[in-house]
Amino acid sequence: MPLALTFHTSHGLTAVWEITESLDDFMKTVRLSEEERTRLSGFKTPKRSLQWMATRCLLQSIEPDSSSLIVYNHLGKPHLANDNRLISLSHSDRYAAVQLCHSGYCGVDIQQREERMTRLADKFLHREEYDFINNEHRLLYLNLIWTMKEAIFKHFGSGLAFGAQILIHPFDIMLYTEVFATVLHSGKEHIMALRWHEIGNCYLAYLC
Repeated sequence: MPLALTFHTSHGLTAVWEITESLDDFMKTVRLSEEERTRLSGFKTPKRSLQWMATRCLLQSIEPDSSSLIVYNHLGKPHLANDNRLISLSHSDRYAAVQLCHSGYCGVDIQQREERMTRLADKFLHREEYDFINNEHRLLYLNLIWTMKEAIFKHFGSGLAFGAQILIHPFDIMLYTEVFATVLHSGKEHIMALRWHEIGNCYLAYLC
């Protein structure tokens, strides 16, 4: 399927691809370096290979004239070779997402909603977040907050305890699609804005 959705911010672009292709379909259209081909061959499941290829197809769809390749640092955080822009990648179920930013914060996450978040809540919720999560929509809040914190983590790449260092500010999940977070990282406080969307059975969150 072609590019599904795009979302613009003042400093970048977030795009989402709905995966309907086969791996063979992607192999016919996506340009890969030898390093990328080696990485692709190391995935253990066809689904993981398909999702990984979808992020590359999505990048080439929004940047058709670019020759920049995605490479990874020692922590596994992606960046573009020979390109100063920031990049963040995510995939879940049948969706892939890419965020490209020329400055500021860059982090995107897409997550399929899951019941297991109720069991994991104490591991990632800040104590103050319990105050605004209502019981009626508890599972939705848990899945969305997890997705937001994953997007924040992807900007920094390491050194964040979700429950202690990331605080999502109070918001009404039925009314607002832009929220703020306070993040403590390496002794500095960051106030970060996020937007979110419901896409199929997933939540998408990205920094803006």
